[in-house]
Amino acid sequence: MLTINNLTYKIGDNLILKNISAEFNDGEIIGITGPAGSGKSTFIDLLRKKHTNYDGDIIIDNTDIKNTDKKRLKILISYFSTSDNLINPESVVKEWVLGGRINHKKKFGPYSEIDRELATRETENFGLNSFSELRLKLISKSSMQMASLARTFAAQSKIMLLKNPETGLNINQKVLLAKCIKKYTIKGQNTVILSSTDLNFLAAVCDRIIVLADNAIAETGTQRIITGEFIKKYFNIEAIVTKNIYSGLPEIQIIDEN
Repeated sequence: MLTINNLTYKIGDNLILKNISAEFNDGEIIGITGPAGSGKSTFIDLLRKKHTNYDGDIIIDNTDIKNTDKKRLKILISYFSTSDNLINPESVVKEWVLGGRINHKKKFGPYSEIDRELATRETENFGLNSFSELRLKLISKSSMQMASLARTFAAQSKIMLLKNPETGLNINQKVLLAKCIKKYTIKGQNTVILSSTDLNFLAAVCDRIIVLADNAIAETGTQRIITGEFIKKYFNIEAIVTKNIYSGLPEIQIIDEN
């Protein structure tokens, strides 16, 4: 379990997050959303210990991350961001995905059979089998992103943090990513926390959605909280939200005022 108690973070005199408290259960998929500047990216960065000059506690299984050494934290937490997705274009896809297991092997030792099995599984899960022997520079940008996501999933960390993972993917890749996220937590051992403003994607994937606004948690709930009023309130966009008759999920139609 991940527990956050009274998390407050400032940059100079600028308050970014104020008194954030929340619990994230094992096996749960949580979406973090909110308007621009609400602190979504900073929140994810604090969870992965990018910044340590905060007040409050971030606790994983009864241990504060400030007291967790860097190597242990890299095993506990994996991270993906479209903006931080630095790749080696010369790397072969299957080897790039295998690199997600680097924190599980000895420094100068080889990858184990388990490492290779997990990497192969995620390569398949993300629909990359036909590209597995190609260098990253020879595949499309969206397929490169899928390879980096597969690399993150191959780590099999207890907590996976994703920033805008669906951005830049085509509709088939988004569906595949959603399936992979659900599969990742199905055994009830891992937790996925993803930040995004794609409400359709969050509704399709997340067990719970947390809204950040005015430096704090403004609202939390299932996909049912997504209504036209919700979208107007937090994103200042006029929209009609209906329910899909097959999935029961909200469908958002933006109203063009021009």
